[in-house]
Amino acid sequence: MMANLAADILNALGLVLIDLAAIALTLGLYFAVFVRRLPVAPGPLVLGSIYIIAGLTLLRTGLDISLIPAGLEIASRLAGAMRDGAKGAGLTHLMLFAGLAGFAVALIEPALTIMARRAETASGGAIPELPFRFVVASGVGAGLALGVLRIHSGLAFDIFFAALVVLIALLSWGAPKLIRPIAYDSGAVATSVVVVPLVAAIGIGIASALPDRSALADGFGMVTGALLLPVCTVLLYARIQAWRAAQPQQGGTRYGV
Repeated sequence: MMANLAADILNALGLVLIDLAAIALTLGLYFAVFVRRLPVAPGPLVLGSIYIIAGLTLLRTGLDISLIPAGLEIASRLAGAMRDGAKGAGLTHLMLFAGLAGFAVALIEPALTIMARRAETASGGAIPELPFRFVVASGVGAGLALGVLRIHSGLAFDIFFAALVVLIALLSWGAPKLIRPIAYDSGAVATSVVVVPLVAAIGIGIASALPDRSALADGFGMVTGALLLPVCTVLLYARIQAWRAAQPQQGGTRYGV
C-alpha cells in the first residue's frame, strides 16, 4: 500500500514538474529579457515554488486515489441500479447526486475561489466573494444534472450544446456590463483541476452503466454542461440583482445578497 502510494506521488510529481516547466520558462524568459529583475525576493520565490509543486502533487494524488474513484463508483452503481429497475433508483436520484456532487466540488475549486476574491476586490465589494461562488457552483451542479438527463435521454450533444449557447446569448442581452465578462469566465474557471476529473468520472460511470451509451462520446460531454451553465446562472443572478436594485425600496448597485 505504502509502496503504491509512494509511486503515485512520484508519478504525480513528475507530471507536475513537466506541466510547470513551460510557465516557469516563459515567465523566467520575460523577466530576464524585459523586466531584468526578479519579481520578488529569491527566498519567497523559491518557497512559493515549493508550495505550488507540493500542493499540486498532493492534490493530483488525492484526486486519483480517492475522489475520482468514489465518484465513478457511485455514478456507476446508481446508473446500474436504474438500468436494472431497482427500487428507489431512478433518473431523479442520479441527477440529484450529480448536481449535489458538482455543487460541492465546485465550492472547493481553487481557481474559482481565487477568481471570486479578485472579483470582489476589483469591483470594490460590488461582487461579494461567497455569493458569487455559490452562484457559480450552482451552475456547475445544474450543468451536471442536465448532463445526466442528456445521457439518459440520448439527446444529441450538438443540440444540447446549441441550446446552452442560445440561452447564454439571450441572458446576455441587456445584462449588466459589469458582470458579463466575469460571467463568461466563470464557467472556465469553475471547471478546473478539481471539478473536471470528477465530472469526467461521473459521466464515464453513468455512460458505461447504461445500455447503448458510449463512455467516450457521452461521458466527456458532461464537462460542457458544467462549463456553460455557470455562465447562465451568473447572468441570471446579475439580472435579478439589477432588477432588485432598480426598485425604489432597494436602491444601491451591489450584486450581492
